[in-house]
Amino acid sequence: MYDFVNDGTTTSKHIDAYAGPDVDSNSPLHKYGTTWPFESKKTGEDTTYQWIPGTHNFFGWLAKDANMGSYNTPTAFFGNGFSINDATKVLTIPAKLMTATTPQFDFMYSDIHTRDMDTEPVYTAVPLRFSHLFTAFSVSALNTSTSNTITVTGITISGLQNKKSATIDYSVTDSDKPNVNYTKVDKVESENSDIIYSIANGGVDLDADAEPISDFLLMWPQTQEDFEDATITVYYNYTEEGTSTTSNSKEVPLSSLTSWEPGTKNTIKLVFTDKEIKLICEVEPWTWEQQEIDFSEVIAVSTTMKNNWQNVFDVNYDTGEVILKQSTGEEATVNFQIDSPRGATWTASLIMIQGTTDAVQFVEGYKYGKVGEPGIIKLRVSKDSPIENRNSYYLRITVQTADGNTIVVTNGLTGNNNYSEFKIIQNLII
Repeated sequence: MYDFVNDGTTTSKHIDAYAGPDVDSNSPLHKYGTTWPFESKKTGEDTTYQWIPGTHNFFGWLAKDANMGSYNTPTAFFGNGFSINDATKVLTIPAKLMTATTPQFDFMYSDIHTRDMDTEPVYTAVPLRFSHLFTAFSVSALNTSTSNTITVTGITISGLQNKKSATIDYSVTDSDKPNVNYTKVDKVESENSDIIYSIANGGVDLDADAEPISDFLLMWPQTQEDFEDATITVYYNYTEEGTSTTSNSKEVPLSSLTSWEPGTKNTIKLVFTDKEIKLICEVEPWTWEQQEIDFSEVIAVSTTMKNNWQNVFDVNYDTGEVILKQSTGEEATVNFQIDSPRGATWTASLIMIQGTTDAVQFVEGYKYGKVGEPGIIKLRVSKDSPIENRNSYYLRITVQTADGNTIVVTNGLTGNNNYSEFKIIQNLII
């Protein structure tokens, strides 16, 4: 985790929780080999961690995966070129060839969290939202024929743009999202870049329900153009009713696939019919697992969000659905008040249900507040252009207490016992 602070004149690195044991981290707040605890308090209180004046910009990335063996760090996985430039705040991620045998290091990077300790000081824990660098895909197959027996024995995928590099630019000032750029890298002749699945135990027998041929495999994101020369070859045993079994193979182009975005799971589904093999690609968001939090304080709400949403396209207080207006110039607002625990602060966040992570944004200065005072949240869509799919999120409110506890507000804030959080929806344009 990093914290760069601007005092109005210059920017300096305040926290470097990634520096090695022989590197001067320029930070009095972190000891190498320990984890940054994501909680800090005011200067002078009983803590080693300090806030200093200026505008703080926090960001970070996955530094270690304990389940990955010898490939459990970015440097071990990507190579020594993995580094950040302190002057430009650009993280360089070296080229990596991704195949079926590549270790599954699910690299994640954070957004940018900004705190202005001069004009709007907040001393709560630093909430960082993380995104996946890679996409993921798997292969499944089904047999819709009523008279033929199909057993898949192997799969080979060729021509994917599965060697890329990336940069993550944290120098942006008008968004909490860093700029991420991917670059295709030519493969060398010695590299076996095909993705090969050899299926043991005689193969997979297909029926009318889709059978998984492979587990999900991490992959560089693919544009539609990246699929132009890509193919999938399926090897299978075919038995027509009343005849002997023959071994066959079929090459199917992947040029009809749409892009595989970061943080999505894409299933290539092969459908065997009586006379041909069809290809379908299904996309779903990465699985989100809710964090269990210990409720150690009592939340009291004096003003709920019910009947307090303003400037929205539509709101249904029976279902908890809020549809935003499709314009970046329109700001949806909701008023509320949390009364206890005293001395705490609240933070609003958007938990993705479907769509993209950044289609809806908080208006600057309207996602934090103090418990015991009137609160207001403002939201707007990030783009005026028409959208193809609906984007939706849960509006989550957490309270951070003075002793460092974090509490998810689930009781009383919505004004309806049937749901605990409002669902924020970007309106579907027809």
